[in-house]
Amino acid sequence: MKKQLISTTVMLWMMMFAAAAFAEPSVLVKTGVLKEMSLPVSLNAYGVVRTDPRRVKNISLAKSGEVSQVMAAVGQTVTRGTPLLDFQTDPADSTAYRQAMTAVDFAQKSLQRTETMVAQHLATQSQLATAQKSLTDALAALDLLRKQGKGSRREELTAPFDGIVTRVDVRQGDRVAPGVSLLQLTPGAFLIAALGVEPENIHNVKLNMPVIVQSVFDPGQVMKGHVANIGGVINPQTRRMDVQVRLDDRSAIHFVPGMEVSGKIILKNQRCIAAPRSAVLRDDNGAYIFQVVNNRAVRINVVTGVENDQVVAVQGKINSNMNVVILGNYELHDNMAVREGAQ
Repeated sequence: MKKQLISTTVMLWMMMFAAAAFAEPSVLVKTGVLKEMSLPVSLNAYGVVRTDPRRVKNISLAKSGEVSQVMAAVGQTVTRGTPLLDFQTDPADSTAYRQAMTAVDFAQKSLQRTETMVAQHLATQSQLATAQKSLTDALAALDLLRKQGKGSRREELTAPFDGIVTRVDVRQGDRVAPGVSLLQLTPGAFLIAALGVEPENIHNVKLNMPVIVQSVFDPGQVMKGHVANIGGVINPQTRRMDVQVRLDDRSAIHFVPGMEVSGKIILKNQRCIAAPRSAVLRDDNGAYIFQVVNNRAVRINVVTGVENDQVVAVQGKINSNMNVVILGNYELHDNMAVREGAQ
């Protein structure tokens, strides 16, 4: 009896070891949820930051003279009041100003004499009105010359606002006429991103579409903007269509003219089923995901769409109410046993 009991026990242990040896293996996986959400459909483009050409201001003087010193340089950042250049007024303009001052002095004395004569009944009211008009005209002529800066022999031209010197048109010793551009100044707060879009995609771009702009070499520097202008011809240098993006954030001091940037033009927002990026795998047959049904991995072929850094839009025979495998999926094949848990 004892031998029979031992024999039965041995047989049970052997059966248990055999079952364990032929047990189907399973893979520990972690699952995540599918989300129905709105994702932006975007168009990528590349370009550079530039100053807004509509904000460029030509700095000039309403008098002739000679440039005695240039203190500004192209690309220099200046604040309001920063000296830009020294200017010596033309002697002829200085002479005209002195003559205007003499004319005012003469008109004042003439008016005083006429007022005295009127009081003595030696001049008429008409003569008094004429003297008053002469003084008014002389003062107006002097004020105009003063506003044109012709009263000062030497003048230091300063920046009228904070900005960037984008062009210098004169050199030391140049003689210039009234109204001639001396240099160009652009407010530093007004920048644009000049992007290049492939010609076959330009019809998708519309005015005022939102754009996300970031530095090519420092993706952490990001600004928002909107499409302000769409070119109508191919740029012969880039072979792309020019799109100007006005940058909205005026406080982004790290964006400077000449910086290379990428732009993501948001064409529209699209409702979709989105899966975590790690859930989407690819092989020779295309993209696919795994969902868990009755503790088994079910492969589902999908078509991917718009995406961002976190999720990918997917289409296929998906059960949106069931989780999707996000970790451990590289070890799976269709209908493989799985067990869910934290990894």
